[in-house]
Amino acid sequence: LGDVYKRQLKELDLSRNQLLEVPASVGGLRNLQVFNVSFNQCLELPATLGDLKYLRTFDCSNNRLSALPPEIGALQLLRHFDASCNDVEGAIPLGLGTMYSLERLNLSHNKIERLPANIGHLRHLVRMDVSFNQFATLPEALGNLVSLRYLNCSTNKLKLLPWNARNLGNLEELNCSANAIEYVRPCAGQRACCFKCVGVSSSVLLCRSVFAVRDVVAIIHSWWVANAQVTGGLGI
Repeated sequence: LGDVYKRQLKELDLSRNQLLEVPASVGGLRNLQVFNVSFNQCLELPATLGDLKYLRTFDCSNNRLSALPPEIGALQLLRHFDASCNDVEGAIPLGLGTMYSLERLNLSHNKIERLPANIGHLRHLVRMDVSFNQFATLPEALGNLVSLRYLNCSTNKLKLLPWNARNLGNLEELNCSANAIEYVRPCAGQRACCFKCVGVSSSVLLCRSVFAVRDVVAIIHSWWVANAQVTGGLGI
């Protein structure tokens, strides 16, 4: 691309091609706001991606990525990030926790085992999908995502929902199906324990609570545990 395009280009859609890589020169598109490279064959993302300081939407889903570059943390204006349906494995870089403007995050259908401990800094995050991964635990810092309304952590290896949910007052939908959950920790010191309704399918849920219904329903509109192997309960 010529220098004129580099200065003016705000949206770039390269999706549904046969790209094997994203060229490092993409970092020269300093005014780019929307970048779509989904449905290609890319194996990695260049470090220069972090130079796209004005990027608002980035879709790299349905590629063959095995890792995310730590430089993604420089994308502090990014609002929508989709890296689903790749081969990302192991831990997500700490840079994810510095994408302070992020509102929607989709990391589903990968092989991810750990989220960064600083993910609680994403105070504007509204939707997060980490389903179909390899999580055995989720960080306590999820309890700091005060704007979160939708969380899908289904089809992982979770045995416990560990985070302190006392601040998740905006959470409306939680899907934790197809795990091996044995215990749901209560919100210590809180009168309401973050439930409106619990859907149960192919599982057993033992729920003991003395909280007033009017306190409970005001917090979460639905909590999905369908198909989870829930055998524990709420300790009071």
